[in-house]
Amino acid sequence: MFIQRVHCPLCQSSGVKELIRRTTQDKDFVNYIKFEPTFKDNFFKDFNAGLMDDQIFSVLKCQSCDFIFQQYILNDQGMVRLYMDWMDQHTVEEVYNHSNAELVLKYQLEEHRFVKAHFRGQKLNVLDWGAGLGIFCKIIKSHFNDEVYAYEFTDEKNDYLAEHGIISKGEGEIPENYFHFININQVLEHVADPVGMIRKVLRYLRDDGIMYLSTPNCTTIERKLRAGQLDAEAHDQLSPYQHINSFTNSTLKTAGRLAGLKSLFQPFLKMRTLEYHRPVDYVKNLVRPIKSYMSRTDLYFQKS
Repeated sequence: MFIQRVHCPLCQSSGVKELIRRTTQDKDFVNYIKFEPTFKDNFFKDFNAGLMDDQIFSVLKCQSCDFIFQQYILNDQGMVRLYMDWMDQHTVEEVYNHSNAELVLKYQLEEHRFVKAHFRGQKLNVLDWGAGLGIFCKIIKSHFNDEVYAYEFTDEKNDYLAEHGIISKGEGEIPENYFHFININQVLEHVADPVGMIRKVLRYLRDDGIMYLSTPNCTTIERKLRAGQLDAEAHDQLSPYQHINSFTNSTLKTAGRLAGLKSLFQPFLKMRTLEYHRPVDYVKNLVRPIKSYMSRTDLYFQKS
């Protein structure tokens, strides 16, 4: 169920250096696996039965572009098993429900207000690629008069989206050069070829469109791995079988550039679309767009 990546998934360089190596029998790795809240009993039954006994947890760093990634990852058969058998959909929902939904709403609205302002308030064609529970689609449909579609990878999730009134499209049904805005949020860290995936989705974006790429910010993962610290903070940035890529601000921009995108920087427009409730918000919002562009891993891109 596994394949080996011997080249950097971003720049394809073979010049890589190993940061950490563990077997699936090492105690700290077994404890590391247990940080994943969405695995149900089926996963641990297979794991304890020795299904992964011949596998290695190895994390590499590209010496050319500094990208950090897992060397051994699930193949297509393994990914089907992950999403259809090992992960618990109800637990995924519970994890979100226990998160700060109000904060998620705030940032999703800020994100889309910026996009709307960029297009001078016109009605937009919007695609959420890797829509998950459809949270983004629900927010946009309830707050804006835009045409919203979703794309998901499994029939189970597409059925879930349909049950919640969200229109999902298969790849053959998505019109090319059609969308003003494509949202790719918390997806790139999961896929074997992130640059290839961006290139594939890029054909659906209008020439003047905006693509939003967002991943976990993995600025401390190298230090953690070099020190052998397989703790909860490291797991948030790099988790076996799921978060197989670790992005920083620099490597996310590299992925976009190699896929044919340029990062979009409009600090003053961004300031006008942020919320102001207190005088201190004004000062903070002067800095936020610049800080986000220079350090965060949620960035806007356009075709280069």
